[in-house]
Amino acid sequence: MTTPIEPVALEQIQIDDLLSIDEGAGIIFAKFVATFNTNMPNGLALLRTLATTGDFPQIAFNAHKMNGTVGNLGASRLAQAFRKLEHAATANDDTEMQPLLDLLDAEYTAARSALQAELALLGRA
Repeated sequence: MTTPIEPVALEQIQIDDLLSIDEGAGIIFAKFVATFNTNMPNGLALLRTLATTGDFPQIAFNAHKMNGTVGNLGASRLAQAFRKLEHAATANDDTEMQPLLDLLDAEYTAARSALQAELALLGRA
C-alpha cells in the first residue's frame, strides 16, 4: 500500500469555511458529508471499472470531478490522490493505475473517518 501523501486528512480551514456558512450549526457541512458518503464509494468503484477497460479519458474526467468534491470538504490528501490519478490517466500511464486506486481507497477511508469525527464534534454524527 502507498504511504499517505500528507500527515493530516482534512484541512481545518476548509471545514471552518463550510461551518461559517450556517454560523457553526454544521447543517450544511453535514449535508456535504452525507453526499460524500453516498457518492464516493460509487465513484471509486467506477474508477476501478474504467481502469480495467483502459478508458483513460473517462478516468481523467471522473478523477477531476471527484477531486473538486473532496477539495470542497478539505480532504486534501484524497484530493491530491485524485490529481495524481488524473495526471496518470491523461498520460495514459496504466502502470500507476492500481497503486493510485489503492491509495484512493486508503485516503477515502481516512477522510471518511476524519469527517465523521468532525460531525461528532458538532453533535451531528
